[in-house]
Amino acid sequence: MSSARGSRVLLPPALADPFDYFDHVFDWESNVAVVDMFAGAGGLSLGLDSVPGMRVVAAFESDPVAAETHAANIASGSVIADVRQVVSFAAALKEVGVRRVDILTGGPPCQGFSRLGKGALRKLALSDGRGCDTMDERNLLFREFVRAVRELEPLVVLIENVPEMVGSPDVVAELVEVLEQLGYGVDGPKVLAATDHGVPQIRKRLFIIASALSSDFQWPLPCRKRPTLRDAIGDLPAISSASYDEETPYTRPDHLGRYVQMMRAGLRGGLARVVTDHVTRAHRPEDIEVFAAMEEGDRYNAVPPERRRYRSDIFDDKYHRMVWDRPSWTVTAHLSKDGYKYIHPSQPRTISVREAARIQSFPDRFRFAGSRTRRFAQVGNAVPPLLAYAVGRSLVRLFD
Repeated sequence: MSSARGSRVLLPPALADPFDYFDHVFDWESNVAVVDMFAGAGGLSLGLDSVPGMRVVAAFESDPVAAETHAANIASGSVIADVRQVVSFAAALKEVGVRRVDILTGGPPCQGFSRLGKGALRKLALSDGRGCDTMDERNLLFREFVRAVRELEPLVVLIENVPEMVGSPDVVAELVEVLEQLGYGVDGPKVLAATDHGVPQIRKRLFIIASALSSDFQWPLPCRKRPTLRDAIGDLPAISSASYDEETPYTRPDHLGRYVQMMRAGLRGGLARVVTDHVTRAHRPEDIEVFAAMEEGDRYNAVPPERRRYRSDIFDDKYHRMVWDRPSWTVTAHLSKDGYKYIHPSQPRTISVREAARIQSFPDRFRFAGSRTRRFAQVGNAVPPLLAYAVGRSLVRLFD
């Protein structure tokens, strides 16, 4: 269905019958089986699933639209549920044909950790995780992740979160203690910069590794090349504000940079001649005039006073024009509300869903379900797949 807000994209699952595939087709002997909790659209899953010998076999996600995106792009089982309502994680996985879990990964929300009662996390190692009445209600999802670790007994646990988690050192120390009590050797927390691992974006994520296999985990080394915004989106066709076409004609440039080669890999036939999800918001004519007058890097205080619609002392970052030859600043889920912090560096509009996805390192073959607003939110909430891939390459060596 199309409207002034654009289309609602519907995507079929990559596996029509996950149970049959994992019960009869999947090679369990040759692959490290990964289960992703709080999977979202699948940024972490895509990165791990791209590592040779590692496969994401199932995902837990409560948002049905994000789960639709994940199921369409990652050939895995899908459990669409609030994990607090899952009585048995093992039983839920069995229903989609998953026989075992080698790696359990996820980024459970961590709001309110600063008010955890002393020793509350430690209790999780000694119970089923449901009796910690002293815990902040917003940490229930984190409790469920620990409950899943207890029940599924994965060989490796990968936790990712926002870097601000290190601002609660007592919480991190307690979490490490819980994992160690459950028999894991713990490495981290470690904050990794996305730009160090081929992502054209200034973004950091925190990771904790817990392994029952080996304590000799080697964090990925930084790469030499740090791609810029131009490397990421410079080849994409020019479009206007209020561009709602779900398929935009694409002309392959004479010189295809390494990053664009990765982004366009796997496209065949008609899909190789178009760009999907290259959709934008509509803007007021006065906003378009302001965008056109701004230079790269300009913020709202650079806008002439007669053209401002907001107070510049409060909304200094209301408008921000991106810079071609630097990595992008962090793409966030706020994109679902407005895109004024992400004004295209040479076109008078804010960035498209596909441009945001490129900045996050999602390849063009990866499609997003839902309305334009929901797609922006999925992209902004995701872990950059290339960052996840770098961590995954280190993880898989634990299984050698």
